[in-house]
Amino acid sequence: MKKLFVIFVFLTLFVATTLPVLAGRVNADRLAAPGWHELFPPAPSPSPRTDHAMAYDTARGVAVLFGGYDNEALDDTWEWQSQSQTWVERQPATRPPARNGHILVYDEARGVTVLFGGRASAFEEFNDTWLWDGLTWTPLSPDETPSTRWLAAAAYDPERAVVVLFGGLHTGVDQDDTWEWNGATWSEQLISGPIYRCCAAMAYDRRRQVMVLFGGANLFDHFNDTWERAGDGDWQEISTSQKPAPRERAVAAYYPRLRQVLLFGGLGDTYYDDTAIWNGQTWRSRPFNPHPEGRCCTAMVYDPVIRGVLLFGGSGGGWLDDTWVFK
Repeated sequence: MKKLFVIFVFLTLFVATTLPVLAGRVNADRLAAPGWHELFPPAPSPSPRTDHAMAYDTARGVAVLFGGYDNEALDDTWEWQSQSQTWVERQPATRPPARNGHILVYDEARGVTVLFGGRASAFEEFNDTWLWDGLTWTPLSPDETPSTRWLAAAAYDPERAVVVLFGGLHTGVDQDDTWEWNGATWSEQLISGPIYRCCAAMAYDRRRQVMVLFGGANLFDHFNDTWERAGDGDWQEISTSQKPAPRERAVAAYYPRLRQVLLFGGLGDTYYDDTAIWNGQTWRSRPFNPHPEGRCCTAMVYDPVIRGVLLFGGSGGGWLDDTWVFK
């Protein structure tokens, strides 16, 4: 009987001391700080490229990638299958002409991916609008449209169900106009905002319900200013002493786990490899190891299935074809 009592006491102490430790480890793992992780999907995958565009189709659980540049403009369509973590090339009979520097934004309200603009060469720019439904590309003929351009910034506003586009390059001239796509046509928004530029990074902050725009460049400068737009109002510059270095062709995406906007890379004095997070008041840059090598002209979206920010390719002195996730 005494032996049984001793065993009982021992087991009680074991449960009381060990299980909380194990639970603490589980919670620590669950709440561990996010970081970058390189993925190695099986072949095939998109070829090395720069100035491609990517959007995440939440209805079908895939990231859509179109075009880019690799010695020539590309016209291929790829989808990242989140469940299997593989790339699959789609080969629709109809597709947009080859291009790079275009925008690609998923329209949640209508369940389609919207493509606009880009260029095929220094002598051929586009201002066409196409829709991808997962099976085919459909060209549209809206009543109104922005001028031809490439390297514009764009993101989706789910509160107003519109795609918002800002700036870009039109025949070599930087633009400062804001346009919205409502599913039927484009309309210019006669509002004040950032100085004319291309190559800015833009994302929609779902927690604060504002559009966030960072940096970019024009013929004279690289920028590191931060602008926000709430609803259909003017752009407002947000003053902050702590911010990333001036740069163009960085990428941004909203990261729900942190409920903040994530910024990566870009080109300025160098190819940047830093990760910065915007909380609505200041930018916080954090070192993460490992991380993607410094690059610009990449594409990045939030993947809700793997609960991370997905990044593919870009240019870091050479064209890249690596796949990374921040989670």
